[in-house]
Amino acid sequence: MSSDSLPLPKGAPMDVRRSPAESTTFLETLVDQQAFFPSDLPDPVRRLLESGLEVFAERGYHAATTREIAARAGMSPAAVYIHFQAKTDVLYELSQLGHLAVLGQLQAVAAGTPDPVQRIERLVETFTTFHVQHHRMARVVQYEHRVLSGTQYESILQIRREIDAVIRQAVVDGMRAGVLQVEDVSGLVIAIAALSIDVVRWRDIGPPWSAERLARLNSRLVLSMLNAPDGGRPTSDAPVAGEPGPSST
Repeated sequence: MSSDSLPLPKGAPMDVRRSPAESTTFLETLVDQQAFFPSDLPDPVRRLLESGLEVFAERGYHAATTREIAARAGMSPAAVYIHFQAKTDVLYELSQLGHLAVLGQLQAVAAGTPDPVQRIERLVETFTTFHVQHHRMARVVQYEHRVLSGTQYESILQIRREIDAVIRQAVVDGMRAGVLQVEDVSGLVIAIAALSIDVVRWRDIGPPWSAERLARLNSRLVLSMLNAPDGGRPTSDAPVAGEPGPSST
């Protein structure tokens, strides 16, 4: 039997609510900048990757040139080909780093959160926070990876499958525990991921909301879709202290 057609056992919803203080503490653990680039990465390679990230995020892969990537790194155009065979190799390395970073964060959350509803809540918060804090990297890895082909594309696709699997497992565990009722698991996983991923599309032109506010908003939306316990989230769209509300945007 596939996970999409699992029976829905009956049972009382588990109480997974967290106090505002507990929620804030959890979100604060996600604020640290992810070290995308390994500490032992040679300096020229790091500079080219950082430059490539900037250029790809600003101009898109097809409009970017190796000359511009090299110039922003303070290097000659020929230097790119010392370390990378082609522009696609720069994109591939960035795609690997970005995808593996978010996968690692989600796996850590999943491993430390046995309750499925709370796990979904925290996965959504983590996934959203990543895409807000690192929207330039996220924009590149989410929208440019289709340029890759062959083994490079398959490698990235496998990581994306693993990301989906972490979210799917939380949903399936909630169904088995009798606290979630889901008709279309695959569709739900797509919807959950899309809420976070779409942040990178409008982040630069949309409301200046913090990662914390967007993470909480998305987790509430997902829990509402699941008819799950709300995890102690407020039901109003009140802004986080110090932030402008919708009327200010």
